[in-house]
Amino acid sequence: MKQYFKISGIIFLFISLTVSFASGDDKYSSVKILFENGEFGLAKTKIRALAESGSIPLNSLLELSQLLEAENFYPEAIFLLDTQKQHHQNSTLLLERLAELYTESDQSVKAIDVYEELVKTNEKKREYWLQLGKIYSWNEQSEQAMLAYEKAVTLDPSDLNTIRQLSQQYQWNERPKAAFALQKVILRKNPGDLNLWKEHGIQAQGLNRNDEAIDAFKNIIKRDSTNAEAFFLLGETAMWSDRQSEAMISFRQVLKLEPENQKARFYLAQLSQYTPFQWMKAKKSYEHILSVDPYHQESTKLLLEIRQDYGPLFNSSLKYLDDSNNLQLTEVSVLHNRYVTSRWQLQAETIYRQLEEKKSVGKVFSYGQGLKLGGTWFVHPKTRFVTTGGYIRFDQEETFGLFEFQLQQTLSEKSRWPGQLFSSTYARYNQVLDGALAIRQKLKAKRIGQNIYWKPNTNTLISGDVQKSWYSDNNQKLELYIESEYRFFSGNPSLFLNAVYAYQDMNLFYPESEPYWTPKNFWTRSLGPSVQVKLGKTIITKVGYSLTQQTGNETANNWMANFIWQPNNFSLLRISYHDYGSNFYAYRSFEGQFSYRF
Repeated sequence: MKQYFKISGIIFLFISLTVSFASGDDKYSSVKILFENGEFGLAKTKIRALAESGSIPLNSLLELSQLLEAENFYPEAIFLLDTQKQHHQNSTLLLERLAELYTESDQSVKAIDVYEELVKTNEKKREYWLQLGKIYSWNEQSEQAMLAYEKAVTLDPSDLNTIRQLSQQYQWNERPKAAFALQKVILRKNPGDLNLWKEHGIQAQGLNRNDEAIDAFKNIIKRDSTNAEAFFLLGETAMWSDRQSEAMISFRQVLKLEPENQKARFYLAQLSQYTPFQWMKAKKSYEHILSVDPYHQESTKLLLEIRQDYGPLFNSSLKYLDDSNNLQLTEVSVLHNRYVTSRWQLQAETIYRQLEEKKSVGKVFSYGQGLKLGGTWFVHPKTRFVTTGGYIRFDQEETFGLFEFQLQQTLSEKSRWPGQLFSSTYARYNQVLDGALAIRQKLKAKRIGQNIYWKPNTNTLISGDVQKSWYSDNNQKLELYIESEYRFFSGNPSLFLNAVYAYQDMNLFYPESEPYWTPKNFWTRSLGPSVQVKLGKTIITKVGYSLTQQTGNETANNWMANFIWQPNNFSLLRISYHDYGSNFYAYRSFEGQFSYRF
C-alpha cells in the first residue's frame, strides 16, 4: 500500500511540475531551482514561509512535499502538509500523503489519527482499513486492529491475505474459535498451505478438537511424507486422544526421519511402557535417552518404575511352626526370578526343610534340601501360566518330586464395581507336610485347588481357597479357607474387623494312626478386631486379636502381629507372628521375609 501511494505521488508530482512551472509560477519554481542547486537550507526556509503565509494550490503543495521527501526532509514535509491541511479539508490526496509520512517517520499515533479521518469520509475504501489495521497492530492496539481488518474483509471477502491477518488478530484477542473458523475458510481455498495446516492443527489442539487437529496434520503428511514435525504433532495429538496405536506409529516414523529426536523417543517409550509386553522396548529407549542426557529426570523416574515392576527379584524367607500335634516345622527358601523376555519370567529356588515330631513311637527328626526351577508365561495381559518342577531330598534318602502348575487370571482391576478380582487355579504334586513320619513313610499328595482374591470398591477385602487332595495311602481331604477384612475406620491408625472360616474333611480318620490326620467335618471360625499404624512413610505395623472356636470346643484367644518395613520401592522386610486355633488343633508360627529388586 505504501508503494501504491508513492507511485501515485510521483505521477502526480510530474504532472504538477509540468503544469506549475510552465505557467511561470516564480515563487514555486524558485524553490525547485534551490533544490537543484543543492541550497536545501534556503529551500526549506522558503517552503516554511510559503506554508505559513496562506493557502498553497494543491498541485504545488504536493509538489513541494515530494521535493522534501526526495531529500528525506520528512519533518519539513509533515509540517508543510499539516499546516496546509486546514486549507484543503476535502483533499484525500493530502491526507493520504500525510498519513504515509507519519507512517514512514514512525509516528504511528498521528498516522492513525489521519487514517481515522480518511475512513470517516471514505468508509468503503478498503486500502484505508488495511493501513489502519496494520498501524493499529504495530501500535499494539490489537482490538482496534481486529475491527479494522473485519471491515476490510467485509469489503472484499475473497482476499485471503486479509483473512489471514484477521485470523491472527482473533488469536491475539483471545478469540480462538473465530480464528479457527477463518483458517478453515483459507484452507478450503488454498489447501496447499502447509504452514497454515500446522497452525490450524495446533489451534485445534488448544480448542480440544483433537480429531480436527489429527486431520490437519494428516493433510500435511499427505502433501509432504518427510515432514517429521507433522508426524510428531500427529503422534502427540493421538496420544492425548487415547489413540495409542496411531500415536506409536507416528512417533516411530519421526524416529525414522530424525533418529536423534529424543522427545519422540521419550513419548514412544511412555506408550510402550503401558502397552502389554512392550516394557522392555521402553526400558531400552529410556536408557538411550539417558546416555545422551544423563539428567533427563522423567526418563530416570519411569525407568525406576519399570525396575519396580519388572526388575530381577531376590527373595528369602524363613518360616517356623509349632503346633498342638507336637510338630515343629522350619523352612528356609531363597528365590531368584527375572524376565528373559517381556512374556517369559524364569525362577530358581533353593529350599531347606526341617521337621521334628513327638509321637508314641518317640521323637522323629527329618531334614532335607531341594531345588525348584520354574517359568511364567504371560500369554495375555490378564492371563498367565506358571509351571515349576524340582525335588527335595531328606536325610533318610527320602526323595520327593515337587511339581506345580497354575493358571492365574486377573478378572478385574476396575476402580468401580466389581473392583479388584484375581483368580488362580492350580494343580500340585508334592510331599505331605503333616509330620516327620509322613516323610519317613514317603507319603505323597496330589492336589487341585482354586484361589480367589477380591477387593471391591469398598472397605472390604475377601480371599479364599478351596483344595482337594489325594494321598498315596488312599486317603482324601477337602479343605476350604475363607478370610475377610472390613476397615471400619480409615486413617492412622486404621481399624479393621477380621473374620476367618476354615473347613476340613478327611475320608478316613485314624485317631491313633501315624501321621496324624484331621477328623471328618472339622471347622474353625474366628472373629476379632485389628489395628494398623503407619510409622512415617516406610513402616507399617498391624496387631490383632480374635476369638476362635472349633468343632465341639470352647472358644480360645488368638493373637497376630505384622511388621513391614519398606525403605524404598525396591526392598521389603516383613515379620509376622500368628497364634491360631483352639483346643482341638492350634499352632504358633513365625515368618520372616526379605525381598529386593535389582
